[in-house]
Amino acid sequence: MSYDLVEFNPLRDVDRKTEQIAVNLLAQIIKAAEKEMLNSASFKSWNPKHYLDTAGISLAISIGLDSLYNDLSQEVKDVLGNAIVEKALKHNTWGFTGRNNWNQVCNAGVVSASIVAFEYNKNLAKSVILRAINANPVAMQAYAPEGVYPEGVGYWAYGTSSQV
Repeated sequence: MSYDLVEFNPLRDVDRKTEQIAVNLLAQIIKAAEKEMLNSASFKSWNPKHYLDTAGISLAISIGLDSLYNDLSQEVKDVLGNAIVEKALKHNTWGFTGRNNWNQVCNAGVVSASIVAFEYNKNLAKSVILRAINANPVAMQAYAPEGVYPEGVGYWAYGTSSQV
């Protein structure tokens, strides 16, 4: 039995290059996301006086932390988890119960953050989640009776995207 060896196979060359590019690109994306999350965690505050800011950064970091969980060191996870507790969850003392986008946007951010940071402060995370669950029916009343949103189309999209 004999085999014909092909000395140059351009498909294998393309395969290897594509794989190298993909691996390198993924590593760069992970590194950039980690850098941005750590940068955000280092902010003095997440502007709790305007809690939409706090909720937005909480949601972003919680999505990043969850998505990259297996690619981050324990030290980075701890920094991010503790930042969520200290800069977001501890400032969510009254909840958001209005019939507007603040209810949906703020509660989406803190619920996501509570789930991701649960191991860092279980009792606080539970209380934040329960407040959000109780506030949600009020937010849904804004759509009654026919799904029209009182704040207009732009805020309908903003609030609804956080609702789902």
